[in-house]
Amino acid sequence: MSKADSTKSLLLHQNLSKEDILALDPKLFSAEDKKAYIALLYGQPDEWTWKRNLQSAASNIRRWKLLLNEEAALGQQYRVRHKKLLDLATLYPPKLVGQTVTDFTDWIFRLYIPEREYSSLLRGQSLEREIAVRRIPIPSHSGWKPIFDGTGNSNSSALPISELAINGIPLRGKPDLVFCEKATKRILIVELKTSEAEIPSNGWPNMSAQLWAYSKIDKWRDAKEILLVGEVWGFRNGLRLRKVLHWNNRDQTLERENAELFDCYRTYCETLANLSNT
Repeated sequence: MSKADSTKSLLLHQNLSKEDILALDPKLFSAEDKKAYIALLYGQPDEWTWKRNLQSAASNIRRWKLLLNEEAALGQQYRVRHKKLLDLATLYPPKLVGQTVTDFTDWIFRLYIPEREYSSLLRGQSLEREIAVRRIPIPSHSGWKPIFDGTGNSNSSALPISELAINGIPLRGKPDLVFCEKATKRILIVELKTSEAEIPSNGWPNMSAQLWAYSKIDKWRDAKEILLVGEVWGFRNGLRLRKVLHWNNRDQTLERENAELFDCYRTYCETLANLSNT
């Protein structure tokens, strides 16, 4: 394992203290952000007010309306377009053979994030991830049955994706939440994210790639329709739902663009694996 990837592993699995959070790069994380991280991870006197609001029946109904409303999001598309990502992919191949969806999407993330900022931003992502899985309640709906919980509150194992294999070994993925509609057997996959950054209308490239890959998990690959949703939550002054981003496994653009990125990733990984075996 390279030094860079050892750093990545450490950041993803460590429990960050209040001191660690305060030491985050001030050019990338404001004092307000740090205060919000600490409040949500370590508690605050008035936290039960917003927590009760999130768990209320009205909040649950609103979330489901947004989850199932597939209207296009307004705003600007992400600053790095697909063609640019493909160009960058040829310049920055993966450094290790990664066999998980997270490995694949982290490689995409590194294509458009400056290397000098990567470690700090990864630390921030780890914090936001902790907030998401600890604090955001699982929504309930009489017409949708939960069939997979991949948040930190569960012990679910990552699932195989035979269609996305490297040297014959399937990638494995662990979505946050997956539901099956009782009447139609449609599948709904939800990825939770916390961020105060500007939200592009087409989401972030690594998020759409992540949901695309999850749609191909063997367990529900044959579903007639798979709804893919990114829930983006703000974390300042308590959690609040900022925007819900929608994709669909029938979306030909989503399929083409992410298949092209995965083909690049697979080719590089297989080349690395073959070199290490010679």
